[in-house]
This record gives sequence, structure tokens and C-alpha cells, in this order.
Amino acid sequence: MGRQPGQLAATGPDGGSRAMGREPGQMASAEPGLHRQQRHTGLRHDRLGGNGILGAVRDRENASAQCPGREVAPISGQLREHWLHSELKSILLLPVLKRLIAGLCVGSAIVTVALPASAGRYTSSIDNDLPIRWNTGGAVWSTSQDSIDTFLSTGSITDRGLEGGLNRSGWTSEEVRAGMNKAYAVDLVGVSRFLYSDAGVRFLKNASASYFPYYSMDTYAVQALRSAIISDAADGSISSVGIMRALPTDFRLADFCNTYTGAQNICAEGRCQAGTNQCTSLFSWYVFLPACIQANQKADPVAAVRTAPAAPMQQAPIRGLW
Repeated sequence: MGRQPGQLAATGPDGGSRAMGREPGQMASAEPGLHRQQRHTGLRHDRLGGNGILGAVRDRENASAQCPGREVAPISGQLREHWLHSELKSILLLPVLKRLIAGLCVGSAIVTVALPASAGRYTSSIDNDLPIRWNTGGAVWSTSQDSIDTFLSTGSITDRGLEGGLNRSGWTSEEVRAGMNKAYAVDLVGVSRFLYSDAGVRFLKNASASYFPYYSMDTYAVQALRSAIISDAADGSISSVGIMRALPTDFRLADFCNTYTGAQNICAEGRCQAGTNQCTSLFSWYVFLPACIQANQKADPVAAVRTAPAAPMQQAPIRGLW
């Protein structure tokens, strides 16, 4: 079909082509709002119309009508209904899925922003910054590892909680400092064998009466304290400060709820003055802890050095050949 210059070919209602004239500078569409309507209904039109399932159905029917000599298998009504149902279902679910994905992305972003800065250390690596959190009633004062290290290396007391703990220890600050810096030679296997034995578990439970992980409290107190002791003993020696630095998480000294009294059970019978804080304070407990581990470690019986003299060998009398 011929058309004049400046005219565009368009498809007419009968499927043929017709010319649509337009003046120079005039838009191809003469109907206001047509493009806006196509933006909202274009997807449904393409999928349900000429380019979708129903379009494929009509193409098969047209092929059968236009080519009498060619046999095209007819589409049953049940199959047509199934295809239409699947197409409508996908169209309706698409915006729902988009909104769901957008909501999940926004929710994850909010959770990431809302997490505290300290949460990262529990997921990336072990980092014990607060080995002592003094918990009395509803009040908590945290003493950092840096404050402890400063005191043990220089003797300077830069933390209020540390100062109060030293004053209630029953010892002078210099005695605590010397005791916590003292190292004890141990065998890693012997320490592990003791701490995993029944006697060692009882020892750890008794040693963590009021001093345990801040959040899980006494639920994992045995495991946490045992891991710190074994970690410090890996190089063949242990000390109070080494065990403290190896704690897997923040610990609290609890004194609240009429359940925890803030008193520790110290394995120093005869070495602390009965009835004083020397037998119950946290720093006194730390001073005596490595010595108790050294005394209770179990040596390997196979590798143990024999100290008793061997029994003399009995020799049979020599008999002659005759």
C-alpha cells in the first residue's frame, strides 16, 4: 500500500496497513494520554494480547485457518484455561515479589544500622575488653583490660572500679600486683587432663561462684574459665594476668538478687586470714588461681619420671655342664 511522504504506516482494525498522516513536528500519536495508559497496561497487554499466551493461541488458530492443507493440532479448552491461569498468576505475583524484596532489603539495612558498634567483635574474633564488670544490685561499673595492664606494669591506678576492688581485696596494691604478675610453670596436657576431669569440673564450678560471663552468667562459666586457663597454659606457664587476658568474653563479679554475694571461693587454705576479704575477694582469687592449677595438674603416668630405685634382679645359680 502506498503512502504519502510524512505519513507513517499503522495497522488497521482489519489487520492491514493504513496511512496515518501527521504534520511536521506533530507527535505520532494523536490521542491524548495514550502513552500514559500504555505505561500502566502495556505489560498486561503484551502478555495477554499479541505477545503472550493468548497471542500464541490466536496464531495457531490463524495458521489453521490460513493454511487449509496444513494440520495444526487444536488447543483444548482445558489447556487454554491452564495457560491463562498461569499467566494471570505470574502477572499478579510479580509486583508482590518486588515489594517483598524491597522490604527485605530495607529491613536488613535498618538492622545493620541499629546494631551496636561492639556487636562486631562477637562475630569476627574474640576480644575481651572488660574482664571485670563490678555488678552490685542494678549498678555496673566496668574496668577495662587497659586499666588492669597499666596497674600491673606501672602501679598506677586509673580506674575507679579497680581502686575499689584493690581496697576490698584484703591485700596491699603492691601485693596484688606482684601476685598477679607471677608466672607458674605447668604442663598443658596435665592442666587439660585436670580441668576436664570430674575433680576439675567441681573446681571450676567452685571457682566461679560469683565471677562468670556477663551475659550468659553461670550457664557457661565452667567452659569459659577452662578455655582461658588452657589458652594461657599453651606456652608452658600461666599467671593471673595471662588467664585474665585469655577470657573469651566480658566477665562480671555479681552481688545481687540474694543469689550471688560477690564472694569467691579461694583455694588458699591456711594462706589467707580467715574471716577477712583475703579469703573472698576477686583479686585474692586471681592471685591464688594459677598456683592452684599448678598444684592440681595431672602428670602423664607413662611419662612420669621414676624416683624410687628399681628392685634388684634375682639371678639363678650357675650350674655346671656336668
